[in-house]
Amino acid sequence: VVDVAIVLARPGLGEGGLAHSARSLSLARRVVRELAAAGIPAAGPLEAPLVHLEGLECPAVIVELGALATPAGISLALDPDVQARMAEAL
Repeated sequence: VVDVAIVLARPGLGEGGLAHSARSLSLARRVVRELAAAGIPAAGPLEAPLVHLEGLECPAVIVELGALATPAGISLALDPDVQARMAEAL
């Protein structure tokens, strides 16, 4: 399962914070749809406290393509067909 995390507007993001939040959510939803259409199950969009994206004054989405903590995740990450489908979906 692929995680699609989004960063929502936080105080101090500036005038465009709410608009960026809406665009981030819209983009995250589209990524989830595209991955699903490619046969890649996606969880999300998920809200997450992503410190490295705080302060951006633009829409922000992080896509985590696979979890290398499990043998199944490693197997998927190394599969050229899965890699191609993920790349095409994005």
